Amino acid sequence: NLRSAEANAQAVVMKDDTIRVLKANVDIAQTAVDTAKYNLSNTKIVSKINGILSARTVEPGQTIAAGSSLGEVVSGTQLFYLADVSEVDVRNVKQGQLVDVEIDAVPGRVFTGRIGAVYPVADSATRMFPVRVVLDNDSQIKSGMFAKGKIGTGAHDNVMLIPNGALVRADGDVAVFKAVEDNTKAKKVLVEIVSSDDLYSEVRVLTGSLSAGDSIVVNGKDSLSDESKIYIDKK
Repeated sequence: NLRSAEANAQAVVMKDDTIRVLKANVDIAQTAVDTAKYNLSNTKIVSKINGILSARTVEPGQTIAAGSSLGEVVSGTQLFYLADVSEVDVRNVKQGQLVDVEIDAVPGRVFTGRIGAVYPVADSATRMFPVRVVLDNDSQIKSGMFAKGKIGTGAHDNVMLIPNGALVRADGDVAVFKAVEDNTKAKKVLVEIVSSDDLYSEVRVLTGSLSAGDSIVVNGKDSLSDESKIYIDKK
């Protein structure tokens, strides 16, 4: 009986050791499973916005480096475009202002946008400031279309509308040349640009006089000085 009891006790000890080994193996296996699940979760890329995948730059199974671009997602609710605003007008542009937007591919329609951001640094080549205009999504607007906008910056007093082709810039000044004395002489008038677009500028006269109906020089203006003689070809 003693021998039988000792044998049973030894068997129990062996079973306990086996159970501990098996438990350790289970823990190791569970750790491997948890690691695999974590690694698998890192293979799922989730966009921060809802929208449409407009471009994919990688393929399944491809190895990528940290920080690599995987694709582009176009928002399903909002679109935006970057407008260029002159250094003269940017001071009158504020976040939240409404913008009338025309899109070349959708003629006859004017969309309403809102200024989302005014970037503080101008393009070094054009001296234009980027302005982000946000648009509500519309089925007619597609990513990559060209757009142009009009921003209402308010009315200005004591200004005149001058074609940009008549403006002369020199030594930090802006001027126009007015034809006087029966269009035989050019009179230099210094002006300040208040606002402008691609074709015209609103200017305020600084020195001299300029009135509605005055003739101003466009062609050949860069070779003129104050009191220069001019000849107007009326052909």
